[in-house]
Amino acid sequence: MIVRNEGHQLEECLSPVANLFDDIVIVDTGSQDESRQVARRYGARVFDFMWCDDFSAARNESLKQTWGDWIFWLDADDRVSQDNVNRLACLFDSLTKAPKAFMMRTVLHLDEQARDRERVTSHLRLFRRDPRLRWSRLVHEALTPWPTALGHEAVFTDIQIDHLGYQDARLKQRKLRRNLRLLQMEFAVSPDDPCILMDLASAYAQLGKSADSRQCLHAVIARSACLPLLLRRAYTTLGELENAEGNFAVSAQLLERALHRFPSDEYLLYMQSEALYNLGCHAEVKAKLIKILWQQPQKDCFRIGTPGDVRQRLARLALGEVLRVEGALAEAEEVVRDVVNDFPADASTWFFLGRVYIDWRQWKKLDDVMARLSDCANGGVFAGLLRAWSQFTRGEWLPAERTLEELIPQAPCMTLLRVLRAECLHHRDASPMMQIQACRDILRLQPHNRRALQILERLEASGGRMFLNDAAILGTSMIVGMGLADAALPATPFDGERMTVSR
Repeated sequence: MIVRNEGHQLEECLSPVANLFDDIVIVDTGSQDESRQVARRYGARVFDFMWCDDFSAARNESLKQTWGDWIFWLDADDRVSQDNVNRLACLFDSLTKAPKAFMMRTVLHLDEQARDRERVTSHLRLFRRDPRLRWSRLVHEALTPWPTALGHEAVFTDIQIDHLGYQDARLKQRKLRRNLRLLQMEFAVSPDDPCILMDLASAYAQLGKSADSRQCLHAVIARSACLPLLLRRAYTTLGELENAEGNFAVSAQLLERALHRFPSDEYLLYMQSEALYNLGCHAEVKAKLIKILWQQPQKDCFRIGTPGDVRQRLARLALGEVLRVEGALAEAEEVVRDVVNDFPADASTWFFLGRVYIDWRQWKKLDDVMARLSDCANGGVFAGLLRAWSQFTRGEWLPAERTLEELIPQAPCMTLLRVLRAECLHHRDASPMMQIQACRDILRLQPHNRRALQILERLEASGGRMFLNDAAILGTSMIVGMGLADAALPATPFDGERMTVSR
């Protein structure tokens, strides 16, 4: 392990796993808290190392100080549940002298305001010592050469490590800015390295610098034809950007090219279904979603920062949304109820069910959904949005508008709130300037939102005497949920352009 000022959480990290190991090596890069003392309580050998803006240098120092035949690494903000401790123990007992490298799932748990519940990355966590293996890169460090190039067998496991380092939104932003600085240093030295370009693109995207991210992503795609993992990641990130900004036609075409190369990739299929949904291609959407749900689950698949619940939650909710829009409300209720049963603490699933009941005019069931939302993280925002939507449906434009104005400061990047507010202004015939400003507020978040662009153009041409009549197809998402965080990318269905109900 490498640590710095992690005394507040090092005990929680080490206590479940310390007894699994013959030796614990911790390299401290300048702690001013009790990190060293806490580490030594668990039998760790602690070594000081002057921080030099190079994560690999610190990791290589830890590697230098170890003596075991097998190396396993953790970060202080990693956690291993008891079930996974047991799996690790079984794996360790099965090790032989055969050179192997074991992949494990790292689940990144995000803060409660984030659009995504979690993202999954595959990490090589356990490998047999080999003097040729070293970590490289200033940040997002990786073993080089890749162990398979040395004859080591790569093995995917069912072991999961939970990473809590991104649960604090402010800390996450500081880490992203630090990573961006280190990546820019690497880029200055190696501007043609596609791996550096990809990590730089990801950092720009997460910090809201979409133009810089796109420039890097197109460069990665141009240079990575023979690097499937990198190419897939570039298409994924670019698809997220285009969908987040409402550029659905471009996204659909881009993802079609990606799927030609990776035809069974669940997340690429899901993102394309999002784009097609917002283009009104419901039959194609259902075909994509059914393919996700019926094809064999992807095994031994290397993941880098993709949602961990595409099949279990996102695709099922998206299918329910298409059914709702098509008026098959009983079928939509059945599909979404199943998801709610599997994810009872997830606010977006309850919200989606509430939308079904609004369309169905099942007000008592809607009240029950809003009551259940009080037990969910961000449930207040979703309950308030359901209240505003039910007011809108009843023609209570001004009360709905006031409800939305209270919600927008709580979720400033949730596009759907602003779209619905713009529709309230249209329907109550508010002043042209108020309506124009409402559309511009939408376009700040989604520069390519077709609906807002159309409304704005007609408002400016007609002095504001125009509004939409079909509230059922307005929208920004198949399942909203995005926009609760200031820089996150979408991964709950579908925060695009349609108000018919997103990292």
